[in-house]
Amino acid sequence: MRKVIFITVTFLLCIYYSPVYSQQKTIYGDFIFNEVVYTYKAARFNDKYTLKVNSLMKTSDYIGQLDAKKLDATMQYLDSIYSEPTVVNDTQKIRRVKSIVDSIIAIRQQKTSWKSDLETVSDLISYLDTVKIDTVKVDYRYNLYTLVSAYKSFLRRVADLPETDDVPFDKMEKEVFTSILINQLMVLNEEMNISSLKKNGAFLDLAHGLMVEIKTRFEFENDEPQTAFVMLKRKSIDIKVKLPRKELYDFMTDKTTKLPERKVQKEIEVPFKIQSVTLEFEDGTIKNIDAQLIPLHPAYKAIYGDHPLSFKNAYPVSISGKYDAEEFNYKFITLDNTAELVSTLYDDFAKKHPNNDIVTKEKKRYFDYSRKYRHAQVSFALSQLIDYKLVYQNDNEDYSPHTENPIVLTPANPIVELKKEKKSRLFVARAYTDVIGLNDEEPNGLVQIEISRKMNLWTKRVHGVRWIAPNEQGIYNGFLTYVEPRLTFSKIESNNRYYYIDSFQLERAKSIADSSNHFQLNPVEVLRYQRWSIGADINLFKLNIQNLKTNFQINGTFGYSRMQAADSILITGGNITNISTLNITSLSSTYWGPSLQAEIKPDPRYGFTLGYEWKWMDIYHPQYEYQTGLSNILHTTWLAAHLKLNTNSKVFFRFRKHWLHNSKDFNFDQIHVGYELELFKSE
Repeated sequence: MRKVIFITVTFLLCIYYSPVYSQQKTIYGDFIFNEVVYTYKAARFNDKYTLKVNSLMKTSDYIGQLDAKKLDATMQYLDSIYSEPTVVNDTQKIRRVKSIVDSIIAIRQQKTSWKSDLETVSDLISYLDTVKIDTVKVDYRYNLYTLVSAYKSFLRRVADLPETDDVPFDKMEKEVFTSILINQLMVLNEEMNISSLKKNGAFLDLAHGLMVEIKTRFEFENDEPQTAFVMLKRKSIDIKVKLPRKELYDFMTDKTTKLPERKVQKEIEVPFKIQSVTLEFEDGTIKNIDAQLIPLHPAYKAIYGDHPLSFKNAYPVSISGKYDAEEFNYKFITLDNTAELVSTLYDDFAKKHPNNDIVTKEKKRYFDYSRKYRHAQVSFALSQLIDYKLVYQNDNEDYSPHTENPIVLTPANPIVELKKEKKSRLFVARAYTDVIGLNDEEPNGLVQIEISRKMNLWTKRVHGVRWIAPNEQGIYNGFLTYVEPRLTFSKIESNNRYYYIDSFQLERAKSIADSSNHFQLNPVEVLRYQRWSIGADINLFKLNIQNLKTNFQINGTFGYSRMQAADSILITGGNITNISTLNITSLSSTYWGPSLQAEIKPDPRYGFTLGYEWKWMDIYHPQYEYQTGLSNILHTTWLAAHLKLNTNSKVFFRFRKHWLHNSKDFNFDQIHVGYELELFKSE
């Protein structure tokens, strides 16, 4: 026992005090100058430095020349002439013109292929000359030239959009750093002047303070290692809003008519100002995302002013893996309640286009489709909103952070550094006292210490439950989400330290045959007297139902344990004799089996767990086996609760009942009261 404790403590101390060497380090941050928020990336590699400064992208800064009304009007006209039989010979030409307008519209959605479009846009403009005058009306032809020319100008602006490069330098000194910072700002803003910046006392103080901040962050070794930086990518975002499809109900005929989808869909692009983005992290995922966005559409502002709308994620987004951030393109953030925005846009559109098919007619009213469709109307990809920059480190495959509280990103505070757990909390230690074990007649563990570490495995989550509730809000599931190794020590009361075996458990025939003791043991007692065990729980399936504040788990458990048995029997010459001394034998056993668990989390300060475990036990010793007629299957059910006292400590209560499969008369109970400890805590 002492050897095991010594080896374990030595191993944990080596982990805690072993240094972590990293030659390369990258940090991100932000600063404000002349009421403009700038972000920076600084890197250090083998005592060499680089610095890169940029500003948040603001969509409205780049698309002012692209007139949305002209785009809509032109596209509607092209749709109309495309279907007319009189222009069949020009179908390919009209299709080509439509592709130009499609490209212009796509640019308003932050299209990524801007620079490649610049190479072909001149050809597209010249192609307009091949469209006959009698095919395209002069006014629309003029609109096309105007729009495409504006598009070309836009592409040139984007291609030449000022963006700084990583500038290398050798020494973190004030003069060098200030010079580089000035050059970076001048690239972003041509109006800035070198001489004026060098004489600007506020700027010089800013540059010096920024250099000290970066140098300090490079040199400071924190107890909580960096794992990533989460960054807000822009100040505003354009989102396409689909006006709801309608069902027309005719009161005269008492019938409902579904209009064709092609005629009833209408997209209106709405710019949104980003007010704040709140992120909550849990178990290797961004559990909750709440983006507060303010619609800048005139019709909405006239009624609601600057009241923000809440965009949320349907299920957690994995961030623990190296390539998880690439999936942000396919993770959509949806408007929580579309009623205010969609109804306002619909009424505004109806006033401007009273004859459009989506507008209801006299004596008829409309009904929205399902809740699922309404939520799908207003959404955008997570990649448009935030970026997740990993901090690479040797032997690290899990980049998920540990944060006690949610973080908030704003245009004025666009970058937050994310860290892992403190070294002192790498392993969770809990000390339990068994209330029943306080009785001298009971061999339950008087004091039980559990040391565990919960580690993320597959952190991807799936929305809903297939075949049952595939799209239900607040329901999601995952497979193989975590594994939790556990080391348990039990201090047995001194009067009941050993599992005493008497002659009734002796296999007489076998023992007399080879003059050695052979015993049959009760599996319940093997569990009851175990001194220490090492094992793990692995999650197989986890279902979260947020409306119930509960998650349900199917887990697997396995492990290895040791206990000590004692007897006072001596067999010599075929005779069985009781002796005054004890024969003490250390026995090894293994266990494995499935378990079911329900975690109830109504409040961050307390929670409950209900569970059931089916466990198969084996014992490894040539002179010991389980009693004939008793199955070596054990059942355990438990109820646990915890109360959070502060950030780093909890009080636990746990009731467990164990019983044998074939004979419920063999059972025992445990009532544990425990407290969470911080290993390696330094005062």
